[in-house]
Amino acid sequence: MNLYEELAKMLKDRDNPAEFAPVYGIIEELPEIKIRRGSKIIITSGQIKSLINLKERNVDGQYINLNKQVAMLPYNKDNQYLVLGVVCDG
Repeated sequence: MNLYEELAKMLKDRDNPAEFAPVYGIIEELPEIKIRRGSKIIITSGQIKSLINLKERNVDGQYINLNKQVAMLPYNKDNQYLVLGVVCDG
């Protein structure tokens, strides 16, 4: 690939960013956050930014989001995730 082709590819990639699509996972472990995405991907607290308090507890001290499904947006080449919220039934 010559210099002009490389430049054209870089400009095309910049002008056509990949679309963001939500992904889903299950909160498997708290307070050390671990979210399972699919059968093989485990996302840890170092890879997560969240719009909600994932470690929220009820009056009995139990984590209310444990084993619940969350919606996330991947960023940084799918290496980090923004947790949008807990998926509710209905």
